[in-house]
Amino acid sequence: MMIPICYSISFVENGYNMVNVSYALVPDYKFPVPVLQMNQAINFLVNSSVKYNLNMENVVVMGSSAGSILTSQYGTIISNQEYANSLDIEPLLTTDDVKALVIEDALLAPNNLTFSEEILFGNYLGANILKVSEAVKQFNTLLHLNDNFPPSSITAANTDGFPEDMKTLSNELTSYQTDNDYFYLDKTHGEIAHGYLANIKTDRNAQKSFRRLVQFFDKYTKGSTAE
Repeated sequence: MMIPICYSISFVENGYNMVNVSYALVPDYKFPVPVLQMNQAINFLVNSSVKYNLNMENVVVMGSSAGSILTSQYGTIISNQEYANSLDIEPLLTTDDVKALVIEDALLAPNNLTFSEEILFGNYLGANILKVSEAVKQFNTLLHLNDNFPPSSITAANTDGFPEDMKTLSNELTSYQTDNDYFYLDKTHGEIAHGYLANIKTDRNAQKSFRRLVQFFDKYTKGSTAE
């Protein structure tokens, strides 16, 4: 979901078909419209797999920033029927088809936000995020995890990213014995900005992270061993 183009090319060079999907934005559209659109797009690919020569039984779903939020929500949709029902979503893919997720620096729990961030997320959710509402509960996938959630490669930046949410996600998945790899570099490696993987051509930290996430999902899509 919305991967920078240079990042996408790197996956193609590693032998993957890459489909990059856009989605509706605020203020014109609110949650869960982008989630519904994501499911529609993936269902379209399933129904069009022969036309586009796609193996939709060997899929990695990934996203960066807001796209990674959607990725975590799709992983929850296919692994938790109650959650899917709450959004009135019927996915055509299953956890057998989705071999792994890549979740790059997602804000999952809208807590401890700045005032401007509260306004932003309140606008997107159409709700006061300081109060418990159905939209807030649906947005936060940490509340809906189970042991069916797909294996996940997880990363976060160390300056303006969301390492607490990413570490919490990793810990929760580990508690369910779900394979996951949390990659985080502290500031001894320099300041790393949100969305740093987009700088894969020039940023050594991005290159290291990219190699690691490819090794992770290669285990599930190609049967190779991560090192």
